[in-house]
Amino acid sequence: MAAKEPTNYQFAGTGPGLSYIGGKNGHAYAFSGFADFGNSEVTMLQFTTGNEYCILQIMPTRSDQASTDSQTRIFLNSEKVFSITHRDGNRPAESAPYNILIPSFSNVSIVMIALADTTLNGAVMLTGRAYGAE
Repeated sequence: MAAKEPTNYQFAGTGPGLSYIGGKNGHAYAFSGFADFGNSEVTMLQFTTGNEYCILQIMPTRSDQASTDSQTRIFLNSEKVFSITHRDGNRPAESAPYNILIPSFSNVSIVMIALADTTLNGAVMLTGRAYGAE
């Protein structure tokens, strides 16, 4: 569930949720923190928007040194809507950040997966604006 913070301008920390700053038409952000993932999907961020819609930039990155490919997958209401392929580790995905519009009342899940039988390490960051938030 989205954590609303209309008057608190301090960093809320890493975690799976979306945080808001500034009330109506304010900013929104999420930082997953780094986590290990293998060849099955690991949820990095998961939240539900309220009556606001969000225009966000997504920046997936990896901290490992592996040359193994991986993907960051974005699901809205359990439907995969976007996939980003990382060609190797220790840097953001090519062409990142990517822009994404998240509609009101959407269940959002962002996962990472290795495309081989190995363990990798990565994180996802979302930053942008929320419109219509109260």
